[in-house]
Amino acid sequence: MGNDRDYKATIEKQILGGLGQVDVVLERDGTSIACEISVTSTPEQELANIQKCLSAEFEHVILVSADRKTLTRVSALAIESLTEKDRKKVAFLSPGDFIVFLDELDVKAASKEDTVLGYKVKRKFRRIDEAEKKTRKKAIMQTMLEGLKRAKKREDEEKTRE
Repeated sequence: MGNDRDYKATIEKQILGGLGQVDVVLERDGTSIACEISVTSTPEQELANIQKCLSAEFEHVILVSADRKTLTRVSALAIESLTEKDRKKVAFLSPGDFIVFLDELDVKAASKEDTVLGYKVKRKFRRIDEAEKKTRKKAIMQTMLEGLKRAKKREDEEKTRE
């Protein structure tokens, strides 16, 4: 999704001088988005991941999960633990909502006017149609499902080894 929107995507990016890592980092034009993907972690672990990303000073920190209960639980912990300033940088999104979030960022960026070498430069945003949105959303959901299946399989294999 990030690559489709001209972001540089880095998986398991090292941050804080190697003290931590982020599941996926999206970077473009000075915008940095830390994406933590929750599949089997506890809400407390996810809150720690969010705090780690905030310490690394990402502009946006997104917790992505297909499980609404996880998003609700981590959001409640964040409200208790984070400052108002930090809470404004954090979002708790389903995979489909994450697509919308990226599209909204593009709309905001599209309305920007920059000055380059003394010239005013306007950027135009190409909106995608509903059919393309549905196709992308379906592909993302399929990818998430496959990831959940792989995680479950690894978990089952680890239990059998024990």
